[in-house]
This record gives sequence, C-alpha cells and structure tokens, in this order.
Amino acid sequence: MGQFCVEIHKLSLEVTHKESRRHMEPITELGLPALQIHHFFGLYVPAGTPAAVEVHNPHALRMVSTPMLTSLDPARIFLKDLPWTFLGEVALRSVFAYCAVFVFLKLSGRRGIRQLSLFELVVILTLGSAAGDVSFYEDVPLLPVTMVFLTLLALYRLTTFATAHSKKFETWMDGKPVTVIEDGLYKLESLEGLNMSSSELFMELRQQGVEHLGQVRLAILEIDGEVSLYFFEPEDVQAGLSVLPPEHRQVVTSPPSQGLYCCVRCGMPRELRVGTTARCARCDNDTWTKALTTRRPR
Repeated sequence: MGQFCVEIHKLSLEVTHKESRRHMEPITELGLPALQIHHFFGLYVPAGTPAAVEVHNPHALRMVSTPMLTSLDPARIFLKDLPWTFLGEVALRSVFAYCAVFVFLKLSGRRGIRQLSLFELVVILTLGSAAGDVSFYEDVPLLPVTMVFLTLLALYRLTTFATAHSKKFETWMDGKPVTVIEDGLYKLESLEGLNMSSSELFMELRQQGVEHLGQVRLAILEIDGEVSLYFFEPEDVQAGLSVLPPEHRQVVTSPPSQGLYCCVRCGMPRELRVGTTARCARCDNDTWTKALTTRRPR
C-alpha cells in the first residue's frame, strides 16, 4: 500500500457535501486507518493516503496501483523523466546565472571577500540561492530571477548610500571595532559582549605568531572578524598568559612550584607559592597557568 499515489482524474461539481460523505464509505471499507479528509470542489477525498484513488465520477471509486520505486535506478538518478536536451537548457541557465551574478558584483562595487559585512553576506547568499534555482529547475523562469537580482542590487545600493551618509546607520549595520586585549590583558567587558570564545581568540593569535598575551600591546577585533595586533617592542614584553592549546599549558588551582602565574580568565600575572590557593584580584577567578616571558622573534 505504501507504493501508491493519489490520482484524481475527474471531479463532479454537482455533488453535494452529503453525497460526498456518503461516497467516502467505499474508501473506509478499504481498511485505510484514520485518513485526513480534504475537500475538492464539494467532493471529500483522503489526502496523504498511501492508497491511489481514481475518481471518474462521484459514484465510482476504485484502487489504481502504480509502479514501485526502483532503488539505484540510473535513469531516475541522473535524469528522472527529463529529456537529454534539458542538459543544454541547464547549461544555458548556468551561463545566465553566472553572468547575472558577475554583473551584480561589478555594478555593486563590492569589497574583497574577507571584507564582507553582514548585509553583504546576506546578499551574496541570496544571490547564490537564486542562481542555483534558475540553473537546474526547469519550472523556474528567467525573468522573475532577473527581478530578484535587480531588487537586490537596488537594496544594496540604497544600503551603501545610507551607510555613507549616516554614521549611526553604518554602526548599526556593520558594528564597530572592539578592543579585546590591552597591555597584555583581556578586556573583560569586551569579551563578555562578543560571541567569541577564548579558544577562537587564541587560535587567531597563534596564527599571527603570538605565544602569550604579554607580547601584545593592543588587539582589536575588526568588523569583518579579523583581529588586528600591535606588539610591544622586544625589550618591553611582559609576563603573559599562554595562548597555546591546553596540552601545552598546565592549568592549576594550587601551584606545584613557586613562580609567576597568570589568571586563565583575564591574563593578570601574580606571584604564587607552592601549595597555596589564590583568587585573581581583577576577575575573582581561581585557576592559573604558568606565565610566559618569551619575546617574539624578529
């Protein structure tokens, strides 16, 4: 029964609701469980049923079987019921989509990929969706998709005009740079408001050759997600929190040896004795790791 589909060929507009319900009895007798009923032009028929019902008139309902689905059928997988000539149409649609996206990007004067704002990213994703639909869906005409591209271009131009003439609107759309590290310490108020974990920030720092926070005079998270770094001079490097992965730095609450340790939450350095516990005076955290004082190679 699971391999059937509903085929409705003819419906009589003269059937009353009462007659329609009466003619549902043959369907009920088929043993179909709890079918949802849809109303078509005064005739009630089951919707979403695994049975196939062919309605020639309101007084004749019979079951019609359809061929079973064949798994791993190459004809269905590659073309289904489409003709081979449709591949040429797909090629033509792909050329149209490519040209439309190219023209949009040229006219919009967009910036580099790594400089995309949130709004620009939304526009690019919408473009990709429209271009994909028109490329291989035979029931998607070209003119409506062209209107999508023109509308997006107008919205993009309007938005860039507004951001160029209003600082408040620009800040609302793009955000603003955020200082995340200053003088070798975390800016706690900045980190708490960002959707960015310390592990992500550490990865960004490592990729730019940073071993510990004491090497960094200033770190700014830009509106495009990049981290801009400004370093201390080698002779001015301070003791700082290691940014290496956990397997390369030991985190403790009670130091195994006396020395300089850094708070793992804010980077504040402090001298600790063996076997003692202490809380950070800056953020009240109680976990520490050995401070590093290495200089960056020139």
